[in-house]
Amino acid sequence: MRSACNCSWHGFDRDLESCRLIRSGAIVMSKNGRVWHCRGFVDLLPSPVMVEQTVGDVCDVDTWQEEAIYVAEAVPERRAEFITTRECARRALRQLGFPPCPIPVGATREPVWPRAVVGSLTHGADLRAAAVALKSQYRSLGIDVEPNIGLSTEALALAADAPERLALASLASSWPDIAWDRLLFSAKESIFKAWFPLTGHWLGFEECTLSIDPVTATFTGRLHPDVDPRSDFGIDVIEGRWGISGRRLLTAVVMPLQAGKEC
Repeated sequence: MRSACNCSWHGFDRDLESCRLIRSGAIVMSKNGRVWHCRGFVDLLPSPVMVEQTVGDVCDVDTWQEEAIYVAEAVPERRAEFITTRECARRALRQLGFPPCPIPVGATREPVWPRAVVGSLTHGADLRAAAVALKSQYRSLGIDVEPNIGLSTEALALAADAPERLALASLASSWPDIAWDRLLFSAKESIFKAWFPLTGHWLGFEECTLSIDPVTATFTGRLHPDVDPRSDFGIDVIEGRWGISGRRLLTAVVMPLQAGKEC
């Protein structure tokens, strides 16, 4: 089974010198000299994490039967983004030395990785991406992409509490070109994706209070699950990085080996 769509693969050389990146326009500095704009997730993740991303959907790529069953009844657009994101995953896994393999869907719709791998997938704003690393180096990963467009009033009320909304309003007054509410949503999504493999439980938006640093392009999520087995994992703070790539907001989280307790 094949999918014929438009795509543009992006592979990155991590050894490029920063001066070359700045001259080429790959990285754009904010007024305070901090990096906001980036090439993609490769600029937000440490070098042992392999990244593949593409704009648009894949052209002429075989679909693995073990994956196709999960989108057999989906609309064509959903099938295309599903196939493309998993092709990104296979290309990233190849960088780690793994042969091509299916990335099936777990019981709660999470991607199922090879046993020695941690990873994360995302698709949105016409970007599809995968990040993978060896489990011997990191405990989990989380990435997310969103359009740089503000949330609806209803979505904002779901994603952020009153103090968070006040902080977002302050950020927006200083930097109105960034959809800070959407960035908060994306950062929480990345945190939730990194949290789930450690615990087997999804967090609710109300269980994570997020703060965004506009100077360092980082964010911090403070977790406060109610009386729940999740509190036994010894993690109450998760940090990540964010950036802007064209019209998209990107967020990424990497959980070090020492994070929390063994599941």
